[in-house]
Amino acid sequence: MAEVPKSPQELHQMQKLFAETAMMPFLFNKDVTFQPDKYKKDIVKEMVPIKGIPGRKRILNYNQQYWYRLFTVMQDEYPLLAYLLGYQEFNHLVSDYLTACPSHHYSLNFLSDDLPAFVQDNKKWGNELYVEAIRLERIFIKAFDALQAQDDLSSIPLTQEDLAILRDKGIGFQPSWYLFEENWNLVQLRKMIKLVEDPEELKEKPKVIKSYWCIFRKQNRVYQEDLNRTQFLLLQQLSKGLSLIEAFEQLESLLVETEIALIEKEVSHWFTRWVSLSWFTMPKSK
Repeated sequence: MAEVPKSPQELHQMQKLFAETAMMPFLFNKDVTFQPDKYKKDIVKEMVPIKGIPGRKRILNYNQQYWYRLFTVMQDEYPLLAYLLGYQEFNHLVSDYLTACPSHHYSLNFLSDDLPAFVQDNKKWGNELYVEAIRLERIFIKAFDALQAQDDLSSIPLTQEDLAILRDKGIGFQPSWYLFEENWNLVQLRKMIKLVEDPEELKEKPKVIKSYWCIFRKQNRVYQEDLNRTQFLLLQQLSKGLSLIEAFEQLESLLVETEIALIEKEVSHWFTRWVSLSWFTMPKSK
């Protein structure tokens, strides 16, 4: 078998210098400016003019397009955060984040994997509102990308054996199913932002409110279902792999009498609704 030729070391060094130059961050002051004076001199020297465009200007084009592409991707994935910050400040956050945590994956799907940890620990960006907004939008991203389990309870006839398993061992949940507890009206605000053509024209401000949601994918679309506190706590316990009886035992210390009575009255209606939304699967192990 013929030996695969190795590229010369000089090429690797040239590629490294070019990448560092193309990734040169912008300056975010009152206006956004570029930093062509900081481009690697060896790369500038090697970039020959084409059609009258000097080498430094050619690199500037790469530098601009690199960041514009990443800003656009992140704005699409984090429309709520971009709205809360404003687009220039959002791009500033993205620049700080990707400069500190550059992606090493060929796919842009993993571009923001480290964003929650970066913002959480950052003095400039670690605002509680922004942290919660990022957590919400990460859920939307993960729900959309998750594989869908085939043993969906809404689409399979259950035998008596299956029903016994669900009673005794608990219930499974689709990988695209998530619970979200919010302290601001972020779910509704994000929905409004997604519906308007130009979010910058919106004048809505986040309102302090405690709400509970299920975010899930069904037929390749991500939805949000509002829950009351009792439903949320019940689903939270069931998602740990507890049986219904075990979940009730855990909830006794968390719920007041009116909430316990609500479960006893409405639980069968809740499950009928939730099964129809394709939230549940058979448990992983039988």
